[in-house]
Parts: sequence; C-alpha cells; structure tokens
Amino acid sequence: MGNYVIAVDTLGGDPYIVGLDGKPRQQPVVERAVKGSVAALNEQENIELVLIGKEDAIQEELDEQEVKVPVHIEPAEIYFDSQNLSGSSLNKLIDGIGKDFDGGLTIGDTTKIIQHIAGKLHDFAMPNVDQLPLAEFIKVRDAADKVLYLDMGANMVCRAHHLYQFAQMARIVLTEREGIVAPKIGILTVGSEVYKGNGLVRKTMELCEAAGIETIDASRAEPRDAELSKVNAIVTDGHTGNLLLKALEAKAETILGYTKQFISDYVQAVIKEYQTLVEQGEMQPAPELIEKLKELPRDVMGRLIQFFAFEGYGAATLHGLRSRSQYRSAILKKGHGVSDANAFRSAVLSCRAEAISGLTERMQDYFTSEYKLPKKKRA
Repeated sequence: MGNYVIAVDTLGGDPYIVGLDGKPRQQPVVERAVKGSVAALNEQENIELVLIGKEDAIQEELDEQEVKVPVHIEPAEIYFDSQNLSGSSLNKLIDGIGKDFDGGLTIGDTTKIIQHIAGKLHDFAMPNVDQLPLAEFIKVRDAADKVLYLDMGANMVCRAHHLYQFAQMARIVLTEREGIVAPKIGILTVGSEVYKGNGLVRKTMELCEAAGIETIDASRAEPRDAELSKVNAIVTDGHTGNLLLKALEAKAETILGYTKQFISDYVQAVIKEYQTLVEQGEMQPAPELIEKLKELPRDVMGRLIQFFAFEGYGAATLHGLRSRSQYRSAILKKGHGVSDANAFRSAVLSCRAEAISGLTERMQDYFTSEYKLPKKKRA
C-alpha cells in the first residue's frame, strides 16, 4: 500500500468557530487546519500531507505541533482567483486533485469551487458525468445509522438524467464505502404516490424504473423516510437539497435550544425542592450533588451537540471528479466554513478511507464503461 497524498487549503473559510454554547470565537483557519490535519497525519499511516496557503503562517502553526513525519507546504497568498493568474490556494487544490493529490479539503465558498470547475468541466469530471453533486452523510433517528444526501448545494438547476447520475453515484458510494449490498435510493418528493411530485421527480423515476431494480433500487421518498432508515440515500437537486440542509440545521438548533431550557428548568426545580427539604431537616446537605446537578444541562447539551455536529463527519464530498493519473484517487471534501480542528482531522481521515476503498476507481470505471442512460418504458 502506497502513501495517500492529501492536500488541505488553509485560506478559505470563516475566521471563527462556534463553541458548545453556540457563540462564535475568533480562530484563524490556518490554526484549525494545521492542528487538525497534523492530528490525522499522526494518527494514521500512509498519509502525505500538503498544506496550501501562506508559508510563514503555516510554518508558525507547524512549529506549535508535534509532527511525526515531514509536511509539504505549497505557497499561496489568496483563496480564489478567477483568472488563475496568481495560483490561489483553491486553484492549486482543485487542479491537483486526481493528478498530484488523492484527496483535498477546503472550507471555503462552495460557489467558488463550482465556478472553478465549471469552466473546465470536461477536464475535471469523469466521462459521461454532466454535474458534480455535493454529498453528505447525516445521522438519523437510529443513532447507529446515517443517510447519504445529495446534491446538497452544488447544482441549483438539474434535469432528470442528472438526478439519475446522482442516484448511481450514491449507489456506488454506499456499496464501495459503506459495504451496503443493494442500497435503497430515495428520490426526494412530497409523497410515495406515483401522481405526486413535480416533473423532475416523475422523469427521474421513469429513468430509474427503466433501468430496472437490478441496476438501481430507487423509490419515491419523503424526508421522514430517511429519518426512519427506510432508504440509504436521498437524491435531489442542489437547490432543494441545500434548502433541506439549512432547514434541518435550523430545526436542530431550535430543538437543542428548547432541550437546554427544559433541562435547566427541571434541574433548578429539583435543586429548589432539595434545598427546601434540607432546610426542613428532612435531608442531609450534599453540596457535591448540587454541583453535579448544575453541570447536568451543559453536559447533556455538549453530548447532543457533539453527536449531531458536522465535526464528526468532517465534510461533504464532491463526487464525480476524474482521476487523471492511474496512481491517484480524486476526492474533494468541502467542509463547513466554521469547521474546527477536529473537523479537519475527520475530513483528512475520510479522504484516506475513501482512497483506500477504491471509490474513485470504481465510480470512474462505471461511468466510463458501464453507464448508459436507460430508455424510458412506453406505456
């Protein structure tokens, strides 16, 4: 097994992270990127790390870390340059994916990523692939389960054959990366009935049905079908997917807020009742117990936030990038703009895992030699 070259952009992203209390805290991207990437490098073998950005700033952060193996620095002064004149960090990252790097990570602007790729789609995309979707695993009601969502915001306008390609990508990811045999793919709509949904959904389902269940096991699915683990993936256009993602994030924040308030109110009521009983001589004072009770809301909320947080996954993946070298995978991760060091660590490890799985090779083989747009069945 050779080494997997993983490149990390240290310039794109927001200059802060969000703490467990929900409040932003200033922290430069380069600090989080270097700390998390080095943690992944020290944790697993077979990783060659390339950090792209301002050389002095990167080296300063590296000096603060215990680095067990050499790290390469690729100089860049800005995150994005539409003319590609100065060799920005994003341009160097994307241009190297599948050629010099097996995988790469940025937490910068999604629009800039798509803008850079769109101009040279035929150079970057796998054969027969017309759009590259952002895919992200999201935890569902069963704590041990997760569902793959795509497209989560890369392509605002899609046609039926695009969603059919996304569905095939999801099938390959779930089979090769997760080891799921014959995964169930859900085409997002408003109901399972044939007559429900818009033209895009109906035409996509016609393609899936024409392909046959032996090619892809697809069905109409509502968001709750994902929560109930009835499907392994949800496929939709980037506009709908991004709205869904933002709605899920907003609802999660609301529920977490109510949960914190309810737990705090309950704990305060218990403490008040306990103090009354102590004053009446019916219970012995136990200050240690009171302190533990006061810490309970924060402990519970911390666990909940960590359970649902994106840091555990690392980043979404832009699928469909072409490997331009027989020795390289082509994995591009897009992280949240406020990703912390642990998110960088998780994303780098995820790049390595996907490279080991042969996901790029299998997907590229499929779209090169096996993919064929099915002909719709006549009534």
